[in-house]
Amino acid sequence: MTSFTACIDDHILSSVPIGSAGGVVNTQHEEVIVIFHQYALLERGKSIHSAIQLEDWGTELDEKAIAFGGQQRVLTAEGYSIPMDISNGPPMTQIIEEDNRGRDYACVRS
Repeated sequence: MTSFTACIDDHILSSVPIGSAGGVVNTQHEEVIVIFHQYALLERGKSIHSAIQLEDWGTELDEKAIAFGGQQRVLTAEGYSIPMDISNGPPMTQIIEEDNRGRDYACVRS
């Protein structure tokens, strides 16, 4: 699929291209480059991840806050644990602009 139309919070986005995007994230061991496939490429702002789509490809998503018994993380199929921040809104993953300074790769399959 090359594009789709989405309705989010009374906003309509038409002809949004679908593709892969990446960035650097912190994990339990080191910084790695994470690659997200089949994502809406808006080229600005934040992305919304679909838990069921991620989990269908072997990525574990636990967005429950640690304070409430959750693990507050994304666990990739490669075993990388990516922490999520929860502050004044939904859980977020901090992603830094991608570079290739000898980092390992993790793929968040969706």
